[in-house]
Amino acid sequence: MADEECANPLLLGWVKEWLDTARERNSKGFTVYRKAYDSLKSCPLPFQHPAEAQQLHGFGPKLCERLTDKLKLHCQTNGIPMPEVPRKVSKGRANADDGTAPAKPARKKKAYVPTLRSGPYALILALSTIPESAPSGITKQQTIELAQPYCDSSFTASSDPTKFYTAWNSMKTLLEKDLVAEKGRPLRKYCLTEEGYEVASRIKASQPAADPKQSTLDAPAAPPKSRQRAPAGPTLGAADDDGFMAINSSPPPPSLSEPQHDNGMGVGLEDIVPFGDVLGDETALPTFSPITIPTSAFTLELVLDVREVRAKEDRDYMRVELTKKGVAPIMRSLDLGDALWVAKCKDPQYLQRYGLEGDEIMLDWIVERKRLDDLVGSIKAQRKGLRQLCGV
Repeated sequence: MADEECANPLLLGWVKEWLDTARERNSKGFTVYRKAYDSLKSCPLPFQHPAEAQQLHGFGPKLCERLTDKLKLHCQTNGIPMPEVPRKVSKGRANADDGTAPAKPARKKKAYVPTLRSGPYALILALSTIPESAPSGITKQQTIELAQPYCDSSFTASSDPTKFYTAWNSMKTLLEKDLVAEKGRPLRKYCLTEEGYEVASRIKASQPAADPKQSTLDAPAAPPKSRQRAPAGPTLGAADDDGFMAINSSPPPPSLSEPQHDNGMGVGLEDIVPFGDVLGDETALPTFSPITIPTSAFTLELVLDVREVRAKEDRDYMRVELTKKGVAPIMRSLDLGDALWVAKCKDPQYLQRYGLEGDEIMLDWIVERKRLDDLVGSIKAQRKGLRQLCGV
């Protein structure tokens, strides 16, 4: 049967249009539109309103609602009055006539709305930048570049070193919900389906002022405090209201008259700079003689934290890889940082001759390996402590 011989050629033409679009995008909705198209084409009954098509196989409330919107637009464009929705016999009244209890109404399915700044949220906003009429989508790398500013988690690295899940795994959920269409082999490309564009519209309507650089959209960011830049060299300044210390700012001189208190990070100022009696002149400073250690008396050693692992099942990865590069690290538990360097004396009694203990001298280099998403997690968990004092 030709499309012109169908009892509802206008509705059939719109369904065919959506069917062709789903076929081009390799969408899962192709099967649904195919069933609706075949059943509507073979139906001999003319419909006054798209809502009557729900009795056909493949037509649901959502598809009939889309047809109704298309019919409204068609009537407005051509100056035709919109047909009224046909009356339906109430199921409850029919059941009452039969003497049976009325059936419970079906529970309305809740519209899918992703969590703010989550993986699906960022992916939908990124793919919504593609015009709906575009013939093809964008690659994974292009999608990640557009989505990362809208997400608090990383799309390339896991926030948990023991797991391999990233924000990109949310793409599987969007594919299962038929919000994103995937096509192309081996280079896969992604684009939103009709349902995906509807979700994107709901997101933009609820968050009209979406700022990709803002970490939270529900509260305005506090204005930054004015800080005076130091003339040279990075220095640590005073902690602000959130407990962060400003870098490249001049710390204010401590007042001896004011009592010392905790700065909100669990570390008092008295633990950073010892306070004592005010000295009148430089002659009152203590004198000391520097200890000079020849380079032949020590070796430079890398100390690596034993908790710095790649994965729970691969704890020796970093040590093995460093050893392959010719660096055999000393493994021990570190209270600060993930790696540091020490000068280890070849003679264990060398420092004792100068009244010192041990055989190592810690050098002024500490490394804290931290990804941006991991740093955000540490701040949220308030695992800041001394790391703030070191500017990491």
